[in-house]
Order: sequence, then C-alpha cells, then structure tokens
Amino acid sequence: MKFFIKSFFIIITILIFSTLQIFAQTDENGVGSVRSPETEALRQTERMKTDLNLTPTQEKLVYNINLKYEKQRQQSNDRRKAVERIKNKNDELQKVLTEHQYAKLQSKRYNQSALHRQSNASEPSP
Repeated sequence: MKFFIKSFFIIITILIFSTLQIFAQTDENGVGSVRSPETEALRQTERMKTDLNLTPTQEKLVYNINLKYEKQRQQSNDRRKAVERIKNKNDELQKVLTEHQYAKLQSKRYNQSALHRQSNASEPSP
C-alpha cells in the first residue's frame, strides 16, 4: 500500500511539472515560440545595436527596416518571396549602415551560416 501511494505521488508530481513546463514555453496567445513582428524586430535591432555599435539614429532606422520585413515574413514565407525580401532588406540596411558596419554584419551572417552548415553536416542522416 505504501508503494502504491508513493508511486501515485511521484506520477502526479511528474505530471504537474510536465504541465508547468509546457505552459512555460508558450506565449500569451498560447502559442510556443511565436513572436510578434514588433518583438522580433526589437530583438534583431538590439543584437545589431550591440554587434555593430549603432548610433541612436541608425537604431531607429534599423528597427523600422527590421519591423517592415518581419511583418512581410509573417504574412508570407514563400521561398521565392523570402529571397527577394532578404535582398531588399539588405539593400535598405546597406543605405543606413556605414561600410564597416555593413561588412561586419555580412561577415557575422556568413560565419553563422557556415557554423549552421557545419553542425548540419555533422548530424547523422536518417
């Protein structure tokens, strides 16, 4: 009987923690890891501000660019449109950033892409 009660409490505890973990991973709309365009644009801008040492004027312009293209991304994730959207976003960013900042941004993107390709190559195929 003691074993049954102990087991029952352990199972209930596991279920409670599992439920709490699931709720902790969702946002206010009940959807996990989906950010609003504003939140995503702010996150991107903050990272760029830190990485590229943006001026306050650049920060505002970069935020508006990030927001514009994040809204477009959330409306359509068609691959062809995505490529065009990225090219247009890069063109706009290049007009706002200095040559040095833009080169640094491109270098970071290249390094992240290479790191991503490398980690995918090391994963065993199914």
